[in-house]
Amino acid sequence: MEYNLGFLTFLSAVILYVAYQQWKTTKKKFNLDCYDRRIKVYEEVRKFIELVNQNGSPTSDEIRNFDSATHEAEFLFGSEISQYISTISRHGLELMSTKHSEKIDEQYKDDRIPKIIKINSEWFREQINGAKMEFKKYLDISG
Repeated sequence: MEYNLGFLTFLSAVILYVAYQQWKTTKKKFNLDCYDRRIKVYEEVRKFIELVNQNGSPTSDEIRNFDSATHEAEFLFGSEISQYISTISRHGLELMSTKHSEKIDEQYKDDRIPKIIKINSEWFREQINGAKMEFKKYLDISG
């Protein structure tokens, strides 16, 4: 009887160890899957920022595509990333509409328009590094 109890204890320990290892493996896979989905959102953010910096202003289709490509962010990140992405969209929309107004209102030479364009353009230039800092805590796998 003592032999069976020792064997059962050993067997229980082995089963517990295997279950723990499976849990660790599952957790690592889950984290890797989350990382893959998060990096895609970050890449879309970076791509949109680069597009705006290159072209000076996004189109409505580009803003719509950006919003569509980043819609999962609220489920993958903390609320600050969703807010950051909304801020990017808002600045892009403001830049687009202001550039459009500039073309329409050339005859009036509204001096607010260049200021608004400058502020938003500078904001987008700052986001080249700003996006990296915003996403760092979610994408840093160094340790």
